[in-house]
Amino acid sequence: DLDPVGVSPLWLDGVALLHCDSRNTQAAIALAKIARARLIPVVVDMEKDRDGARELLALADVILTNARYPGLFSGHDDLVT
Repeated sequence: DLDPVGVSPLWLDGVALLHCDSRNTQAAIALAKIARARLIPVVVDMEKDRDGARELLALADVILTNARYPGLFSGHDDLVT
């Protein structure tokens, strides 16, 4: 697991886009905050709900997900037909 304390802003030097998943959610949140401050677009690939998922999704410019996750996230299973 990636510890958010170990995240370095240097990792985003020269980066045009940040694509992260939710596996190491707290580290992804830390990177996404740095990316947003640098005006780097953030893409989040979310497949299931994890601690911190809502905070990470709020930082995303684009969200990629499977067909089931929006219903699980929102509580509405009729979102995908």
